[in-house]
Amino acid sequence: MEHNIENGTTMHEVQFWQQMEQRLTNIREIQGSEEYLISCSILNQAKKFAIVVRLSADTDVLPKIRMAKDCTQFFK
Repeated sequence: MEHNIENGTTMHEVQFWQQMEQRLTNIREIQGSEEYLISCSILNQAKKFAIVVRLSADTDVLPKIRMAKDCTQFFK
């Protein structure tokens, strides 16, 4: 998602953080899905540990979700 606070309005900022929270929550739900867990298990069994570690590190969404929730809470 692109975020440009210089050219946007306050409403754009509010919408950005609401959408960010929603999208990050969706990613977190996908990470808990059976399909995702099976895929990670297959990669681990194939000894593709680097891919699983990189995927987990690249998508560390919990701190980002907290930040998005804090921002949306602030705007409320």
